[in-house]
Amino acid sequence: MAIARRTRLDGVAATAFLATLQATKQTMDICIFTLTDDVVVNTILEAKSRGVKIRLISDDTQSKCLGADPYRLRDDHGIPVVTDHNVAHMHNKFAVLDGHVLITGSYNWTKAAHFNNNENMIILNHAPTIKAYEQEFERLWHQFNDEERRGVRASQ
Repeated sequence: MAIARRTRLDGVAATAFLATLQATKQTMDICIFTLTDDVVVNTILEAKSRGVKIRLISDDTQSKCLGADPYRLRDDHGIPVVTDHNVAHMHNKFAVLDGHVLITGSYNWTKAAHFNNNENMIILNHAPTIKAYEQEFERLWHQFNDEERRGVRASQ
């Protein structure tokens, strides 16, 4: 007897996720552990071509992996990217869009998460929650930018 299981972000969830990214008009602040999904990368690049201001925070180790896109987005497309400089992982997975939409959950923005993994994601417009995530994004953005300027590599 076969047991059906949902192992990928598909159907309504994938459509809502991509449509939410596509609807962004001004700012897209993305803080994710890793990024390898070409569909998502192309959606980010389409947003940039529409004039959306994009900033990306990612894990330094994951950003160096084969197929990872953060440094390609920075080097080839001029999208500001910062990474942590720590042996511990920057394991967040969220995006604040236009200051009034939040995407968060376990979902890594990867092909494996999209097609294989058991993942979850929530898209919401609850202002107090979004404000907290905006503050966390800004805190990390400034912390990692300062570390890059100083050439810091934390040992713990």
